[in-house]
Amino acid sequence: MNHGRLLRFYRERLDTGLSSGGYLKTVLLIVLYLLLGLGLYALGAGNLSYGQALKPFPPFSWFPLSDRVTRYLLVCFAYASLFHLSWAALNRENLEQWINRYTLRGVLYLLGTTVTYFLLALFILALTCSGISKRPFPDIAIFNSVLVACFVLGGWAWGAVDFLKYLFGFARSVGQR
Repeated sequence: MNHGRLLRFYRERLDTGLSSGGYLKTVLLIVLYLLLGLGLYALGAGNLSYGQALKPFPPFSWFPLSDRVTRYLLVCFAYASLFHLSWAALNRENLEQWINRYTLRGVLYLLGTTVTYFLLALFILALTCSGISKRPFPDIAIFNSVLVACFVLGGWAWGAVDFLKYLFGFARSVGQR
């Protein structure tokens, strides 16, 4: 992978995104995320206790998490990941702009970074939620805190989309040989 071309591509994308109102689209998507997340709470996301199943697994077993916080863990993280996955999938990015040829090394590199980002996001989420569980907040405040933390940590999904796009390009290039 040519990292210089990749950095140049993202720098140009940032420059054109900020000058053409791309920041407004980002702000609107963040507001949409928060509104849909509050709708998720109103629909009874707090009544689902799927997050309790995460407590025996690391890194959630390493930190003291209250039952009130774990109610929202899985629902919020899954919602944030799906939101980021759909946002990244709708972002029309052509891989041929920054990739000359697809290699197995590139597939393994992107797989490794995606798995690393995912595990790091889970660790940070457990650490954040242990801090939230020590505070006497009402349920809606706990839900909002977990929802915002999950929005930031859902960014691992962008790496997953890059990996999937690269993997499909690699499979297509292998089929053309």
